[in-house]
Amino acid sequence: MTHEPSFSSPRWVAARLALFYAALFVVIGIFMPYWPIWLQSRGLDEVQIGMVFAVAMLTRTVAMPTAVHVADLLGKRHLTMRFLAAGAAGVYLLYGLTWNFWTVLPVAALAACFLSPLMPLAENLTVRAVYRQKLDYGHIRLWGSVTFILATVAGGYILEGQPPDLVWWMIVGAIALTFGATLLLPP
Repeated sequence: MTHEPSFSSPRWVAARLALFYAALFVVIGIFMPYWPIWLQSRGLDEVQIGMVFAVAMLTRTVAMPTAVHVADLLGKRHLTMRFLAAGAAGVYLLYGLTWNFWTVLPVAALAACFLSPLMPLAENLTVRAVYRQKLDYGHIRLWGSVTFILATVAGGYILEGQPPDLVWWMIVGAIALTFGATLLLPP
């Protein structure tokens, strides 16, 4: 008789959380250095790009606590994260319909509503799992840092000489991976 590892064993819980961090940090590793290039391709100048980032940051101040509060009320962080990741993918697809600053701005605010709460919810889910199952937080979180670096470096090579729309598609693809990782999150 062989013993199959339980999907809820500490090792598997840690692996599932690490996978989520890895996927989310691919998004961040592409977004942070390369998103301004895509915005510039939509005709935004430096000041407008700064304003888009500022509006997204201001939106986060409301979106994060609201989403976390809803997750607390529901008691289902992993399902809230799944909804947010799916919503983020959908909203990022809306960027394909934008053509200037005034069309990008509301999409950026909406995108921040869906994408920004994922990190605090992941941290909460991870800290709870670390406490309950005596996991090593550093080993779980490490994979986010590793994939951030890899995505940033690889992104430069991949994007060199390519049209700016590839940045957008890479982010949409990375968000889709993040959604996939939410399907494996522990409750």
